[in-house]
Amino acid sequence: MCLLADVVWPSLYLSDRLFVWWIIGAGLIVEFYCIHRLTQASAQKSGLMTIAVNAISSAVGIIGIPVSGLVWELIAMFTIMPLFKWGTFNPITWLVSCGLAALLNALIET
Repeated sequence: MCLLADVVWPSLYLSDRLFVWWIIGAGLIVEFYCIHRLTQASAQKSGLMTIAVNAISSAVGIIGIPVSGLVWELIAMFTIMPLFKWGTFNPITWLVSCGLAALLNALIET
């Protein structure tokens, strides 16, 4: 079996988009507002809760999204890739990678 060190799978490409500053800032503002309204805590406590929850979510997501994509690639290597003669960047892998990232994020945020 030939292994290539320069192969990039879609989940790793998606994980690069996790560091877009403007969407992180917008998400923090929305989450702060929701936490502040739901808990009726002070603004400082709501801010600390928002930062803590997002730090945990980020730590899990930074590792979890690429790992979930790697697991999918291992599954796809023996299922859809030989069947369709596709490589790593194919429509099913993109769909599954986005779905796994969304599922992982939903599980963390829940």
